[in-house]
Amino acid sequence: MPVPGNFLPEGASAARVRCVRERRKPLQARVRLEGSKSISNRALILQALAEAGSATGADANAALQGLSISNDTRTLARLLQQWRAAESGASGLVLDAGAAGTTYRFMTAFLAAGGGREAGPGFGPVVLDGSERMRQRPIKVLVGALRALGASIDYAGAEGFPPLRIAGGGLSAEGLDDGVLHISASISSQYISALLMVAPILEAGLRLELVGKIGSRPYIDMTLALMRRFGAEVEWVDADWETPSEEPEHAQRIRVWPGHYAPTAYTVEGDWSAASYYYGLAAVLPEGSQLQVDGLDEDSVQGDSVLPELYAQLGVHTAFRGEGVLLTTQPERRQNRFDFDFTHCPDLAQTVVVTGAILGIPMRLTGLESLAIKETDRTAALHTELARYGVRFDQAADHAESGAWELSGTIVPPSGETPLHPTYEDHRMAMAFAPLAQILPEWRLKHPDVVAKSYPTFWNDWAKMGFRIEALDA
Repeated sequence: MPVPGNFLPEGASAARVRCVRERRKPLQARVRLEGSKSISNRALILQALAEAGSATGADANAALQGLSISNDTRTLARLLQQWRAAESGASGLVLDAGAAGTTYRFMTAFLAAGGGREAGPGFGPVVLDGSERMRQRPIKVLVGALRALGASIDYAGAEGFPPLRIAGGGLSAEGLDDGVLHISASISSQYISALLMVAPILEAGLRLELVGKIGSRPYIDMTLALMRRFGAEVEWVDADWETPSEEPEHAQRIRVWPGHYAPTAYTVEGDWSAASYYYGLAAVLPEGSQLQVDGLDEDSVQGDSVLPELYAQLGVHTAFRGEGVLLTTQPERRQNRFDFDFTHCPDLAQTVVVTGAILGIPMRLTGLESLAIKETDRTAALHTELARYGVRFDQAADHAESGAWELSGTIVPPSGETPLHPTYEDHRMAMAFAPLAQILPEWRLKHPDVVAKSYPTFWNDWAKMGFRIEALDA
């Protein structure tokens, strides 16, 4: 896939930038979003497994279209290409996932399953490494589940963390008690998706039981939908493990039947997670502002497509039309208080919190547990950055029982020097705070290129809307 160049406006490749919008009147603008990173990464793994299991290999008529241009997706595509090039002589291969968490988790399961190929002489072990931050992100639950299926995985560094040494192939559910793999439902959905995607190539498939409250369920449903698209037979099932559940939204068991993926032509829809930054901006613009955001599907498989419902409470009206959505700022529709459970859409939390801080809307938010193990501890980073403006984002008094966080206060322009915000090596910290440029004389940021992880053209798109991005003196 093509590697994009420098998408930052001139001067924004510097280590520090300022973002300014001089005209405060209603904004009329149009942007087009690239393909969903979450869908792209799943499609790449499924296509790779399909090609490995196909007698004819890659099919020129079964191409993936509209793939995300994010660093994470480009990294995954690169690692899969390195894997293909290694063929059976993969022993000694070192793969570097950098800071791409989804890529790392999906590749762990992919390699443990031999990439869909039969393990032979000289196969593995492959070392899967990552950035310094990646080496701090836990992987033990996924490794334990894969080991229960017979995977040969060793820690090449600290126990429970990357890098990993993986000799793949020959996974099976035969050694499991009662033939069922039990895994905590509250862990990252990426672990569960990684296991599910390799399950069809197991000789007997897989019976997976999720224990406890399921987190980020829409991402699991996305994975299942894509698996079906590529030819897998998979269902949420009832207690007998055979019958599709009549209430799949409440089911805790997933049955994956043995089979093969087929190389498939597939076009990736636009990224609803990226759309959140336009919803955040629309919420704080003057009344009557309109943003047309193209590339979004109304019948999306993405959990973050809950945005229209969520931001309706914050004064943004959504109308599906043409190639995407038209967002209209309607301040009279804002609620005086906002409570929401982000269990199924945690990537939206930062944007919503910043929206609430700009508008001065008190919030009580739950389902934020996974934010602590993302690119940074996102709840802690939000607490620190909002405190610069006197806004409180703290654990609720009943946090131990509820896991809730509460937001109070309103961002106002500082009387002194404008703060210079760090990004914490987290793309979403940079983009979630970008709407501050609408209300502050200027908004200043370190390392603006961090957005390339998921949305490389972000600054160009904001520049097209009338925001001026300039380099700061070193």
